[in-house]
Amino acid sequence: MLKLDLNEKPVKIAPGYDYARKEDYARAKKAIANYAAVAPNNLLITNGSYHALDLIFSFLFREKEQILLPVPTFVFYDKFELSRKLIFKKLPYSKSFSSQTIIKHLKSGRNRGLYISNPNNPIGYAFSHSELDSILLCASRNKTLTIVDEAYFEFYGITIKSLIKKYPELIILRTLSKAFGLAGARFGYVIAHEKMIEKLEKLKGPPYIVSHLALKAGIDSLGRVGIKKMNQYVRENQRVRSELEIFLQKQKIEYFSSQTNFLTLGVNDTKKFFESLKRRNILLKDLADYPDGKNCLKSHVRVTIPPSNKLKLIKDSLNSLFP
Repeated sequence: MLKLDLNEKPVKIAPGYDYARKEDYARAKKAIANYAAVAPNNLLITNGSYHALDLIFSFLFREKEQILLPVPTFVFYDKFELSRKLIFKKLPYSKSFSSQTIIKHLKSGRNRGLYISNPNNPIGYAFSHSELDSILLCASRNKTLTIVDEAYFEFYGITIKSLIKKYPELIILRTLSKAFGLAGARFGYVIAHEKMIEKLEKLKGPPYIVSHLALKAGIDSLGRVGIKKMNQYVRENQRVRSELEIFLQKQKIEYFSSQTNFLTLGVNDTKKFFESLKRRNILLKDLADYPDGKNCLKSHVRVTIPPSNKLKLIKDSLNSLFP
């Protein structure tokens, strides 16, 4: 087809670098729908999950409205505190933190929104389906828009997508950055009630907001072969995580139990620990200064679960630091 309608270069270029059109967007939606087992009209594709957060917190809330936020969590909210003057009511993590902690604060009726990362990053805890249903029931009674970020869904295996019809003000975020390994492609998607999707589609703008390259990468990854590779990776990741946890327990190394592709470890000196592993060509995340995490993370580092052939290297490195 000779494409002379959108002022793009009308000669053949490398696959994926041309203009993203409605039909490309529709094909990508169909691929997600088949994978996630939801209807296409319950889906919105975004330029990474942060794009979805930008749409939600820029346009679905008014200035100075209050959003309930368990912390520490994925760091996105500074921008909206400054640009939209939103008020994030922060619920700090503690050993007694639970779904009832959130429900207690929801009952005050002062919260216009609630954001939950499930499983959580950077600690790794997760709420069950029934716990989230209870939270959403309370949120619904208090007319609270609830965003549940399922970035680590593939590792946890539990989703609340079945609740989108029951709770029209529920927005679920997903990404292909984690289990599918497409962080650089910037491919995210939203699962929600069709009326919410209609609203977000208007706010998102035209299909080319998401690049043709990202759509192509997403469609390929969500095909039969791509899903098979992802599942193999997740199974290996879970097996290695269990083996690493057993090792940490034997070595009496403190860590948070996790439902994700990482473990957060307690150490005496995070900077020294970080530099020691860096000298072994191993990079990890120093959490000592993680926003809103000083009480629970000041002596912690986050370690992504390594490939199975690198587990011995991690164990040997930890053994040298925890003699």
